[in-house]
Amino acid sequence: TGNYTVELKQAVDHTGINKEDVLDLNLKVNVSDGDKTTESNLKVTIEDDSPISTDSSLETGIKELPLVTNLTIVLDISGSTQYNDILVNEKLAAKKLIEEYALLGDVNVKIISFEYNTTDYGWLNKADAESVIDNLVYVGGTDYEVAIKEVMYDNSGNFDTSAPSSNQSLFYFISDGDANSGNLGKELDNWKIYSKANFDEVYSLGVGVSVSASGNEYGSLDEISNPNNGIENGNTPLIVSDVASLSDEILSTVGMELEIIY
Repeated sequence: TGNYTVELKQAVDHTGINKEDVLDLNLKVNVSDGDKTTESNLKVTIEDDSPISTDSSLETGIKELPLVTNLTIVLDISGSTQYNDILVNEKLAAKKLIEEYALLGDVNVKIISFEYNTTDYGWLNKADAESVIDNLVYVGGTDYEVAIKEVMYDNSGNFDTSAPSSNQSLFYFISDGDANSGNLGKELDNWKIYSKANFDEVYSLGVGVSVSASGNEYGSLDEISNPNNGIENGNTPLIVSDVASLSDEILSTVGMELEIIY
């Protein structure tokens, strides 16, 4: 008698492909007691085993991720917005935008109104933001530079870092006319840095027939949001000639984050 070990180094070919079977290997061995050597046969049996399957189910689904959204809305309230219900429709579109993001989760809203001057109303909840929008009145001219500076800088002239914690941060700039004052160009390098660091998406919208994406020497919507101008998280400006369709156009930018569950 004796002990032996057989190590299987790789797969062996069995006769059945789609079934379990047993393969016998007959090996010749030499057995010695130190004086005499005898040739014998050793049978090694290799069993081809198969995995066992059991009933199982895979549940899949799609779940909407709970979001906290930071929403910055910059609204032109210059004197020309009193015509053709432009300010009325700007207000309506801004409120619908807030309500749409609120359907996806919590929303923090910063409202900045601008003309030749600006007003930053700070970070607000949904109800307070809509109240601010309702009370906006038209005045003054159009200066893109002061609006973008208000977005970027705090009272000390440093980049503003006051935004609450969020899952996503969106920026919307809405104007009914090309700028007639200021020099947005001198702020563009800083705007490229700031917008990349602080916003996941940057949108600009022109409302009515007195605004163009390319603007003029005072500034342009292209400079604010066009990715071709170096705004990495930007989008091509939307020019909405039909003032009444502004709400539909702005809501078309709202996306939904989904989580696949399996």
